[in-house]
Amino acid sequence: TEILEKADKKEQTSNLLEGALGSLKEKHRKVIIGRFYEGKSLRELGKEFNLTYEAIRIIEEEALRKLYSLAKRNGLYDLYTEN
Repeated sequence: TEILEKADKKEQTSNLLEGALGSLKEKHRKVIIGRFYEGKSLRELGKEFNLTYEAIRIIEEEALRKLYSLAKRNGLYDLYTEN
């Protein structure tokens, strides 16, 4: 049953993350995807968007704050904090 529980958590996490990413503004979503799915640096993303390192860092911070808020509101946070 532990394997099934882990698979269920993984599927729930994936669905919730997809929904959360979809709710972000386009630029925020692209920065998160670039950073965490494609492994790009802030500097690389800055060049892509023609923005400074600092501007990309701020966009990333805003996006992460929004994702954290959505995760808490939609139960993703609870999936990994319950006993």
